[in-house]
Amino acid sequence: MEIFRELDLVRSINDPIHGVIRLTMNEMRVIENPLFKRLHHIRQNSFLYKVFPSAKHTRFEHSIGVMNYAHKMLVSILENGYIAQYRSDIVKSQENFDETLEIGVGIDLCNLLLESEDSLKQTFIELRLAALLHDIGHGPLSHLFDAFAPNVDEFMIILRSDECIGIDEDFVNRIEILLGKYYKKQSEKGKTDIRIEHEHVSSYFTYKVLNTIEGITKNQIYNILTILKPELQLGERLITIFDKEFDVLPLLNDIVASAPIDCDRMDYLKRDSYFAGVPYGDYSESRVLKSMLAYAHSQGKIRMGLKQSGLHAIENFLQARYEMYIQVYGHKTNEACRAMLNFVTEEKDLNYKTWSKRELTSRDFEDLYISLSDEQFVNHLLGELGEERKTALQDIKDRNLWKRVYEFEEFIDEKNKVTSLSEQFSKSFEEMKRKFGESKFKEYRDERFPLKDVDSGAQLLEKSSKGFYVVSSQKIKEGSQIIKSLNNGLRILRVYSLDRENAGEFKEYAALNVLPILTKIKNSEN
Repeated sequence: MEIFRELDLVRSINDPIHGVIRLTMNEMRVIENPLFKRLHHIRQNSFLYKVFPSAKHTRFEHSIGVMNYAHKMLVSILENGYIAQYRSDIVKSQENFDETLEIGVGIDLCNLLLESEDSLKQTFIELRLAALLHDIGHGPLSHLFDAFAPNVDEFMIILRSDECIGIDEDFVNRIEILLGKYYKKQSEKGKTDIRIEHEHVSSYFTYKVLNTIEGITKNQIYNILTILKPELQLGERLITIFDKEFDVLPLLNDIVASAPIDCDRMDYLKRDSYFAGVPYGDYSESRVLKSMLAYAHSQGKIRMGLKQSGLHAIENFLQARYEMYIQVYGHKTNEACRAMLNFVTEEKDLNYKTWSKRELTSRDFEDLYISLSDEQFVNHLLGELGEERKTALQDIKDRNLWKRVYEFEEFIDEKNKVTSLSEQFSKSFEEMKRKFGESKFKEYRDERFPLKDVDSGAQLLEKSSKGFYVVSSQKIKEGSQIIKSLNNGLRILRVYSLDRENAGEFKEYAALNVLPILTKIKNSEN
């Protein structure tokens, strides 16, 4: 109740997943900003409603739900640290703290924040705003829009043209460094037409929105931007443990966007499951929250840990995530939409200025984002695409999707692994094209590793021989046979027919001449 009063949570929104969500006046001002309100018209899952008709929920309500889960996660981390301290599960001496700091040692973050004037309140304020704004840079149709976004140089011109941004050289320089590293990484992958991603736009819009709210300081904006994108290195929130300083912002980043559990995943699993009308995304929220605990590391950072006693709750969460990827996001009809969208994004020579009819100014960029809903973006593209891709996009809109001729699945332990099945699949696809025509088919390959990042974020915490929490030498997936088995990749190999009238003939041919060979290879590999 004390933090409730300090934060001035005086407004509320009713949500089907969380019930009543409390907000501050500044959070309401963010929500009422046109750059945020436009998320009302951006669906969370693009064309998933073509499969599950009620899955039309948007990034607007998801963002508010993510903020609510971020608050719950931080409260749980504070409560769990206090309880662990009460039970003598937190290190008490500097000697023990120093000798275990290298591997990571559990802490009572609540008392540590209370020792620093105003830190507890400011930590909640910055975390909640970061979580609320985490998706503000998403364009229409989610990741499809990234393929039509400005390139790196164009985005910097847009950013520097913004009067409220251009005078902040620190921010501009950090964004430029970030984009430079991004450009280099994409170039090393062989890409040439390198467009910015929604996360870059999120950093820009977050700054822009928060800068308009009276009472939010530049240091707070920098901290929020660092929570969302640690690579920017604009802010820090320091606390002292014994005689050493530690930054709390890495923990807040873990809460917002880290593996295997964060507030983004916690919300979209329950929300997507609810609106799709399926049970797969459900998990025990209370047990997951009970497993969370902060730890300090010798790198001078506070990070999120997951107690080993909560491993079964983590299993439950990851099973829910796996099932949603396999049963819902990976549904064959949704993947047909995705395959066709990927085809649409291959349109050549359609740069940002050409399709948007906008100049490289911050005003035009902002107006474009505000004006485009999912439907408006589709209709706009239909007037800009070449005939072949225009037809594909119209067909998605009309749910006149490519027809599946045949498909195979196989488990793999690494990306791009060549197997006998994948080799024969490629040969059979070439044979189909030679027999019936190059333009009749599209090959679709997808390698799903839903839990590939399971060990890249929060670490497993165990009790040391002296009875206090430390980071375990065992990784999360090593601690559970279930998680280990879910960590395998699933490769989808599929052939679509673009010729709907003759799709039946193609299927019959494949059933007699292709599938027996592929089935024999698959059976021999199992």
